[in-house]
Formats: sequence, C-alpha cells, structure tokens
Amino acid sequence: MVGSDAIPYLITYEESASHAIQETIRDPGRGKPRPVIPRTLQPSCSNSPNLQPAVAAARKAKNT
Repeated sequence: MVGSDAIPYLITYEESASHAIQETIRDPGRGKPRPVIPRTLQPSCSNSPNLQPAVAAARKAKNT
C-alpha cells in the first residue's frame, strides 16, 4: 500500500520538475529585460574622456 501511494507522488514531482524546466526555457522569450543587463553595465564606458561631450549633450537633450 505504501509503495503504491508513493508512485503518484513521484509522477507529480516529475511533472512539476519538467514544468519548471519548460518555464526556464521559455523565460528568455518572456523576460526580455535580460539583454538590457550588458547595457546597464556599459555606462562605465561613458566615463571615458572622448565620450563625455556626447553624454553631456544627450543629458541636455533629455532634460529639455
């Protein structure tokens, strides 16, 4: 009796695990903010001297 009770539990566990795997596979399509992460790290490049005028101009344009 105990063994037969354990089998459905294992099946539901496998189903939930495969569902979680499908979610992680689908996630890159849904969570499109991920490709933005490299861009959020890039502003350190905007501190380079030759880009600072462009950054200042862009900030002025954004403020007006």
